Amino acid sequence: MRRNRTLRAIRPLPSIVALLAVMVITPAADGDWRACTHELIELTGSVKDIDGNPARNARVSWYGTVWDADCRVGQGRSIEASTDSAGVYHLSVPAGSVSLWIETSDRIGSTREAIFAGEDLRTSTRRDYAFRIFRIEGRVLGPGGIPLAHGRVQFYPDPGGALMCGTGLPETSIIEGTFTAIVRHPGSYVFGLSPASMDSGICTMSQIVPIRADTTITFSLDGHVVEGDVRDRVGQPMVGARVEARGFRIGSADLTDSLGRYRLYLPQAGYRWTVTPKERWIQPRSYDRDSVSTSRRRDFVIAGAAWSGRVRNASTGEPVDSVEIFGYSGTMESASYGDGIFCWSGPDGRFHFVVRPGATFDVMLRDYRVGSVRRKLRAFGRGDGDDRQRLRDYINAQEDQIEREYARVRARVIKGMRAGGDSTFDFTLDPVSRKTPGR
Repeated sequence: MRRNRTLRAIRPLPSIVALLAVMVITPAADGDWRACTHELIELTGSVKDIDGNPARNARVSWYGTVWDADCRVGQGRSIEASTDSAGVYHLSVPAGSVSLWIETSDRIGSTREAIFAGEDLRTSTRRDYAFRIFRIEGRVLGPGGIPLAHGRVQFYPDPGGALMCGTGLPETSIIEGTFTAIVRHPGSYVFGLSPASMDSGICTMSQIVPIRADTTITFSLDGHVVEGDVRDRVGQPMVGARVEARGFRIGSADLTDSLGRYRLYLPQAGYRWTVTPKERWIQPRSYDRDSVSTSRRRDFVIAGAAWSGRVRNASTGEPVDSVEIFGYSGTMESASYGDGIFCWSGPDGRFHFVVRPGATFDVMLRDYRVGSVRRKLRAFGRGDGDDRQRLRDYINAQEDQIEREYARVRARVIKGMRAGGDSTFDFTLDPVSRKTPGR
């Protein structure tokens, strides 16, 4: 069975080609335009599945250009065929650069692989192909060399040193210290390992492993014990604070207990530290990179400047409750991702938050009703990236209308507030005036 698909392409005129040849100051060789050919060659071969049996009904596809008689207008074309009951394919295609792909489904899933990848073929050629899989049996050890009870492993071909994250990556579960992964091609693979809880103190790590055959690998998520406690500005333990150490391809995080204590297991490396209080009205703290080469203690004191006061209606002086207050030193997005503070004004308009000493902040105040409407609109717009962006643009464009219809007071942004020390002050917000119906 064969199917043809056609697209038109225009070949450069000889004068343009000559000009390009002059531009690169390289005379055209005799074979430069051999892509224009009217000869057909036969491609054939047999295909085996991952079990060594004939791969029946696998789709084989050729992609290329077919030129007209004077080699000036070409048609991009796809020629497809299927393997027969013996797993044999046969296609007649133009000679020249050949890209031939084969697609099949098996018990592992679907795959599409290249039999020829841009090879220059001038004569009929036979090329057999066998699908392969490589089985990786993994062992994962936690602190003290004890098998990790539960976790997960993501694995993917090494993209050249960069790390990938998110949904859609192949992954498998760690159960009682073991996992099994299957890949289709030899090469270097990134294995990203993490415990069941990302806040357990057990490290997460990514490691590049060459795979050339069925392989057994042992990973260790053990490390030096770094522990301590986290206290607030008056020396009280901070419960539920997240302490994180992050290095290159490795990291660990733990939540402080009822006494403010944490414990991390860290392999020898350099780490940057962050402490994020459970209370969003206390600004998270970041610390300079340091090296871990032995077990040790590290304590944190989240001191800062306490800002407190009331939110008031600028016209009446009355306190305004349920106003969202965002403090951020970069952008609103940085505050949303954990680098700022957030609180609400209480029933009597009071607010309180703690910021890093010496920092300069922008503060945004907004009636909770506006934020609530925006969040509801976003919830209805969950979908692909383009859809989310269109909805975000629409919501931003309707900001004034949303405020006019739902807010009691107008939003306000105060620029350049400096945290020199403890301060008490009021924020005033202009009321939103609404026309009385019928007037």
